[in-house]
Amino acid sequence: MPNHTILKASSPNESELTNVLLVTKEYDGGDSSLVKSYSRVNVSYAINGSGISPLTIKYKTAGGNFKNLISVPSSYYSTQVGLEAKFKRTNGIFQTAEFDFPSQTRGKSLTLKLILSSIGSEGSTFTKFKLSDITFTFRLIKRK
Repeated sequence: MPNHTILKASSPNESELTNVLLVTKEYDGGDSSLVKSYSRVNVSYAINGSGISPLTIKYKTAGGNFKNLISVPSSYYSTQVGLEAKFKRTNGIFQTAEFDFPSQTRGKSLTLKLILSSIGSEGSTFTKFKLSDITFTFRLIKRK
């Protein structure tokens, strides 16, 4: 695995980067004592250009390892390349990509990881990435 630059979410600076990890905080839906069943994540973002980007997304529940999400077939701005769920370029316009969790994805909290690796991927052009919003769909499981 190549060396990655880790970005802080509060960074206002633009940088020329080719290998990046962006790891979100742990999302607990307001109550870290309750187990949730996760079904979908929507990510609003913009990337210059068109076609498949070298940006992938993974998830993990509390105490677990990062795993692959599944691109929603009807989502124009996400796609599946092998086992990896990838974002499509949006010509710099904010769009929403939809990804599903594998069935039976349960946990008290959830973390996302966005991985940019331009080595050996679908083109290395990756400019002006902007992340606007991340929304989860989940339901509470009645157990503590």
